[in-house]
Amino acid sequence: APTEREQPPAPEGFGTTEDLEGLRASAANTLTVCQDINMSGPCMTWSIPDRKCYHIGDAWNDKVSSYEPSGTMFCFLFRDSGCRGGYHGANTRVNSMGDFNDQTTSFQCNV
Repeated sequence: APTEREQPPAPEGFGTTEDLEGLRASAANTLTVCQDINMSGPCMTWSIPDRKCYHIGDAWNDKVSSYEPSGTMFCFLFRDSGCRGGYHGANTRVNSMGDFNDQTTSFQCNV
């Protein structure tokens, strides 16, 4: 089930922040984010290595309204850069992020 917290400790194993440039979607371990609820509007899918923190990039910063991790992967979408601040996390499709709408700046996924 999706979770939201105000000031969490960084989950164990979080890596350094990396740029999303160069990531290509593949069949395994993907994260899809969309600018509108219900996985609609402009969407982007990235292939995500395990336990690395990514800045979502200027084009997507504070614009995510729904997201879906693939398979059993659990993803955390953070309010601040460096995978810090409040976060929203799930291992299933999230059609609406509620109060966390349009607040994602960085994210990390764990397989």
